[in-house]
Amino acid sequence: MKINCGPTAATRTAKLKEWHDFFAIWPRRVGENDCRFLETIERKGEIYTAYIQHGLKVEMWAWEYRSKE
Repeated sequence: MKINCGPTAATRTAKLKEWHDFFAIWPRRVGENDCRFLETIERKGEIYTAYIQHGLKVEMWAWEYRSKE
């Protein structure tokens, strides 16, 4: 039996590193003196590693936003 399991984690992560549509429920800064919310904007992210107490390693996303034109 063949089923579609969906994209792999690596594929999903790669897509999030490119500009993609994002609906801003909370205000997001997209430029100098320009915040948007309750509309579709674009975002892309990078994963970075943070080390917290007792050497615990945590991977987090750093997002960048821009207005959709």
